[in-house]
Amino acid sequence: MPEPQMLIDSLILCSNSQKEFVIKEIANSQELSLLYRGTSDGFGAGDYHKKVDDQGATISVIETTAGDIIGGFTTVPWTRSRHGELLPDKQACLFSVNHSQKMRVVNEKQAVTYHK
Repeated sequence: MPEPQMLIDSLILCSNSQKEFVIKEIANSQELSLLYRGTSDGFGAGDYHKKVDDQGATISVIETTAGDIIGGFTTVPWTRSRHGELLPDKQACLFSVNHSQKMRVVNEKQAVTYHK
């Protein structure tokens, strides 16, 4: 497997251990590509959805103002046609990179919803 820094073009995930956690534990070692970057694409929900809607499975990584690195994963594509629906996803999760912790959703039948 190539080095983690070769697989993730991220300004948030800086260390190899952070990238390795996301690649192995969240992405299950699948190839990743950057769809959206807040600093260049804008920080609004509309900016995000312009880039990620209808792109398939998505990992979102966020750095809070307190410096915590958190995120979420879903195999359900973001799409406007599903606005407001609660959608099932057995693989959906939230995660904390700082604590190398992956948390499954409580109700897999209502794991994801699209709000714009």
